[in-house]
Amino acid sequence: MQNSIIIPVRAGSKDLKDKNIRPFCGQPLLGYVLTKLCKSDIFEHIIVTSDSDDYLSIADKYGATDLIKRPLSLATDTAASSEVLKHAISKFEENRKINNDKYFLTQVTSPLWLPQDLIDFVNRSMSIKSSLVSVCLAKQNPYYNLLEKSSTGYSLVKQSKFRNFWKCRSWFI
Repeated sequence: MQNSIIIPVRAGSKDLKDKNIRPFCGQPLLGYVLTKLCKSDIFEHIIVTSDSDDYLSIADKYGATDLIKRPLSLATDTAASSEVLKHAISKFEENRKINNDKYFLTQVTSPLWLPQDLIDFVNRSMSIKSSLVSVCLAKQNPYYNLLEKSSTGYSLVKQSKFRNFWKCRSWFI
């Protein structure tokens, strides 16, 4: 079995324009993540799916092995990640004439992992038949960082109904 990882990255960010290619540690954020993936040396295929030719060009420059142009219908705020992944896997397998039974996913906007973290994650996943999700222990309850909309605008949520939520060490699905 070959290890393949998919990175979905779209150009249509509304909150922070072009956040996926903004400079981070001297490289575009996408380039930073791709550099670390290449250093991990555990993926035969690093697949980037995007609606943007510019983003795909950056992905090619930083070591992506497979570039998949995503249709605009899968590059909206409401497009389901599962549909984006199905499209990427279908196109990848069609182009490469291979059929993997396991794919990995990473998000460009979560770059604070080390290559060894990913190696450990992949090794751990080999003994799991379904999905494995990586999480980390929060220093405080993340609910305290949420905003609630009211008739006067947005306000910081101060009371949490989920006080023990942050104590969970890891979740496996």
